[in-house]
Amino acid sequence: MLNLKEKIVAKIEANQEKIKKFRFRSLCVLVFSLAALSTYGVTYLLTGAGERFISQVKADTQKITSDAGLTLAEVFVKGRNRTSKNDILKAMAVKKGMPMIAIDLENARKNLEALPWIESVSIERRMPNLVHVNIIEKQPIAIWQQRGKYFPLDTNGKAVKTLIKGLENLPLVVGKDAPEFTPELISILSSQPNLLKRTKAAVRVGNRRWDVILDDVDKGISISLPENNPLGAWARLAQLEKNHGLLKRKLTMVDLRLPDKLTVRLDDKRGKSIYDPRRNIKIRPGIEVNGRDA
Repeated sequence: MLNLKEKIVAKIEANQEKIKKFRFRSLCVLVFSLAALSTYGVTYLLTGAGERFISQVKADTQKITSDAGLTLAEVFVKGRNRTSKNDILKAMAVKKGMPMIAIDLENARKNLEALPWIESVSIERRMPNLVHVNIIEKQPIAIWQQRGKYFPLDTNGKAVKTLIKGLENLPLVVGKDAPEFTPELISILSSQPNLLKRTKAAVRVGNRRWDVILDDVDKGISISLPENNPLGAWARLAQLEKNHGLLKRKLTMVDLRLPDKLTVRLDDKRGKSIYDPRRNIKIRPGIEVNGRDA
C-alpha cells in the first residue's frame, strides 16, 4: 500500500502527464491548421475560390481540434437570476460536444444581450472544454401599467418586455411619462423605509408630480406629493406619522402639496373605492378635514 508521500507524487505525475497530452494535442492542432491553411491557400491563389477556401479551412480546423479533445463539456454561467438556463444555451447556440473553436463568441454575446433581463454580458473560452459566461442582469424597481398592459421597469426607467410573474410585490406606477421619472420616485420613497413598505402604487399627475397610494391600490390612502421638493414632503409625512400617528386614522387622502398647509380626508366607509385621481381638493390655512371623523 502506498504511503501519503507516494500518493502525492503519483498524483503530481498523473497531472503532469495530462498537461503533456494537452500540449501535444494543441501542437497537433496548430500543425494541422497551418498545413490546411497552406494547402488551401495555394488553391485560393490559383482558383480565387475564397469563400470555399475559408469554409473548408474552418471545417478542417474544427475537425482537427475536435479530434484533439477540444470540445465543449460545460458552460459556466455567473450572475444568472431571472434568465433561464435554457434561454441562455439557446441564445448562445451551443451544445455539449461541439468543437470549442466553432463557438461564435461575438454572436453569442449579442444574442444574450437581446434577452429581456440581461443588461450586459462577457463570454470567454477556457480551454480545453469550458465556456465562461458572466452576466449582469437588469434590476426591477416597479411595474408600469400602460393601456391595460404591465411591464417591469429597471433602474434606468426602461420597460422590460417580459412577464411580471414573481414581481407583484413591486409598486405599480401609472402614467405615460411614469417610466422616465420612476427611478427618482423610488429613490424618494426609499428615504423612508417604513412608508416604502406600505407603498402599493403611484400615479403621475399632469406630467408634473406624483400621487402615492399606501396600503391598498383601491382602498388605500392617497398621498399627494408636490411638484417641488417631494423628498421633503415625504419626510414630513414620515414625521407626522411618527409623532402623531397620522396614518393610523381612517384616511383616504393626505395632501402635502403646500409646505405650510395640510389637507386630509377621512372616511369610515372602508368598503368603497376611495382613490380618484380627478379629485380637486381645495386647501385652506391650517388643516382641512373633509368627510366624517369616525
